Amino acid sequence: MCIRDRNIGDNGIGFEGMKEFCKALKENKKLTLLNLWDNSITDEGAKYLKVLTELNKTLTQVYLGNNSLEYKSAEVIGKILKRNYSITQLYLGMNNLGDEGAKIIGEALKSNRGLVALYFYNNGVKNEGAKSIGEGLELNKTLTTLYLQENRIEFEGAEAIGKSLKANWTLIYLNLSSNPMNNEEKMTIRKLLKKNRNLTLLC
Repeated sequence: MCIRDRNIGDNGIGFEGMKEFCKALKENKKLTLLNLWDNSITDEGAKYLKVLTELNKTLTQVYLGNNSLEYKSAEVIGKILKRNYSITQLYLGMNNLGDEGAKIIGEALKSNRGLVALYFYNNGVKNEGAKSIGEGLELNKTLTTLYLQENRIEFEGAEAIGKSLKANWTLIYLNLSSNPMNNEEKMTIRKLLKKNRNLTLLC
């Protein structure tokens, strides 16, 4: 019997539990939803995701928020996104991926043709990471929803994302709220994106 939905969020399984969990699901080829929210899997546990996603080509939703994920996890996730186009919703909020992680995800967005929604809020992303995500958006044609609130993105980074969206009419929702920008800077970003009538912007 194949399990299609595996929800073990908020169970504190850690990286050892993640290892055993992935082993147990090796024979399951029909998984569509994987919820690992708030499990402290860390970078050590995230490396097992690669095998799991290679075996499950039906996986569409992956929840990895609040797991103390850092740069090494972003490397694994970036490789997954370059090869796996079945994942449409990816939740990475409340981790420690930072600029380096954002650069990797931004690079993956250039070639990914499946992801529709990316939740990357509260990850310590600054201007350099925001610029990389912007570069990814210039080439990406599938992402419609992007959450970047509660990061450390200043005007320079937000402006880079805004300029990238001049060539991208696919994105319809962008959340940049609770980033360190003053009201004048926020107004400038809104004006920059005013012509993009498809886009709902929270800034």
